[in-house]
Amino acid sequence: MNQNDAMNGACLCGGVTWATNADVRSVLECHCERCQRLTGNYMAATAAPTDQLDIIGDDLRWYSPVGDSNVAYGFCSTCGSTLFFRSGIIDDTNALTSMCAGSINGPSGLLTTEIWFADRAADHVRIDRDPNATVEIFGSQPPASLPTPRHKNPASSPELRFAHGQRNANAGRVDHRDRGN
Repeated sequence: MNQNDAMNGACLCGGVTWATNADVRSVLECHCERCQRLTGNYMAATAAPTDQLDIIGDDLRWYSPVGDSNVAYGFCSTCGSTLFFRSGIIDDTNALTSMCAGSINGPSGLLTTEIWFADRAADHVRIDRDPNATVEIFGSQPPASLPTPRHKNPASSPELRFAHGQRNANAGRVDHRDRGN
């Protein structure tokens, strides 16, 4: 992403919009049960520094699960679109807000580089476990901390190593890139 180009996005109805000029993280997918229930499938999101993300719209609401005030999900109260994720795991000086990849307007050039909780993915999801893939897969345990790489041009990012996790029943059936998303 060129420093002068703003990445932006919106919910389905347009009641909440966002924009950032910051370098963003590559896309991470999370297949934990919470993300499946929140999104209806799985979370796929990039991230930017919270202080460099402009969010506009009176329809934005934040939801924190009962007993977990360190996590908040942002959604549009009109159309229900899931748009954001924030975690208190990172201190305020390094706070990131994740933006759902499906809310990005236009092509972003971003690629998925990590898949978390792959062994918990719903049975309709096919995950490419090709050892030559550029996606790092974490079976049931994500990394200890959220990644912080920033990419101006995600297509030029170095390949990530493939982490061998436990195979699940879906492994190898269909190439991840053939899913159409």
